[in-house]
Amino acid sequence: MSEPTPTRAMNSLLIAGAVTFSCLVADVGILPGTAQAAAGGLRTPAAVTAATSPLTALAASAAPVTVRARTGGGALSVRRSPTNASGRLHTIRDGTRFRVQCRVSGQKVKGRVRTTTAWLRMASGGYVSDAYVVRPSAVARCAPALPAPAASPAPAPAPASPAQFLAQVGPSARLSRQETRVPASVTLAQAILESGWGRSDLAVSGRNYFGIKCSPAGHGPYASGCRRHPTTECDSGGCHRTTALFRTYRSPADSFKDHGSFLASGSRYRAAFSHTADPDRFAREIAKAGYATDPAYPAKLIELMRSYDLYRYDR
Repeated sequence: MSEPTPTRAMNSLLIAGAVTFSCLVADVGILPGTAQAAAGGLRTPAAVTAATSPLTALAASAAPVTVRARTGGGALSVRRSPTNASGRLHTIRDGTRFRVQCRVSGQKVKGRVRTTTAWLRMASGGYVSDAYVVRPSAVARCAPALPAPAASPAPAPAPASPAQFLAQVGPSARLSRQETRVPASVTLAQAILESGWGRSDLAVSGRNYFGIKCSPAGHGPYASGCRRHPTTECDSGGCHRTTALFRTYRSPADSFKDHGSFLASGSRYRAAFSHTADPDRFAREIAKAGYATDPAYPAKLIELMRSYDLYRYDR
């Protein structure tokens, strides 16, 4: 895959981004961009010791629960992830009984039974919205599967060049586009900006390319655990250094799946999905919806998409 020659403006953009960071809204759960640049190109940030945080499990592993589909006549879709924007695995007929393992949070759905953000993980794989399910009792929340520190995957090697980075993660961005409709070009631009071409400590040690944080509810269905990292938080009083718990993943692919699900299931980003065929507009819409407080954030994404022709990943 040929690599377009970066422009001087692109180098200036990355340097400026490294100094100012992408100060992002705290409740969105995203880490400011950590790309660092120096004469001769990007450099790897200084290593940070990050101890795994022992989050309390939210629910013990529970036995499967038998529930019944109630759609009012139509078929209930079983999705790859907890959002209607993800790929459909198969369907379940109205009135059919089936087994679910536990529940996770996802896209808010108004259904035949209730309006809820809960999705049920099926014992056989896949997710169904709890909005179309009749159950005998509440379904336990899926417990975070926090591995022991010794079981954590070895740090991923930092890509040697932009071309190598795109070759490594381009397929994951394309798959996310197929499952969630998030433009692959936007996904790649965000990964570049947030992880510094995969060289940030969070990307190398935790395979987190988008700075998605753990929440009080846990780390979601795709992450393997949580780890404390230094970060920069911004509010009305300015930006300051602190630490926070960020999600860790077993593979870069899981990080990309989580990112797509995060956007597709977030009601605040609904307007952006009217512009999935226009990546530039999509980038502006997610920024407008509160993804980032940095007013230059969409311009940085668009510059990356144009400088490296990331649009080709949408074709």
